[in-house]
Amino acid sequence: MGAAVLILFLFSAVSAGELPQGKGKCLVERKCQACHGLKNLIESKGISRKEWEDVVEEMKDYGLEVTEKEEKEIVDYLSKYLGPEKERAGSSNPR
Repeated sequence: MGAAVLILFLFSAVSAGELPQGKGKCLVERKCQACHGLKNLIESKGISRKEWEDVVEEMKDYGLEVTEKEEKEIVDYLSKYLGPEKERAGSSNPR
């Protein structure tokens, strides 16, 4: 039941146009909103960690300046809170 409650909480936060609370949220807001709104991130919810890595690499091509540590924290946050539902629930069961 705990995972279901977490999923509902995360879904409601993202649906409301806000990023879920978590480690890296402030960094994501600061770095990403320098060029665009959070709506871009929220609309991309559900993509894989690899896809988030690719997005961050693309944003670097557009001028995003991050250290390696910041990049990892951003990708960690995005994949944990806006990644596929299975990853957000913390499931490690393969399909």
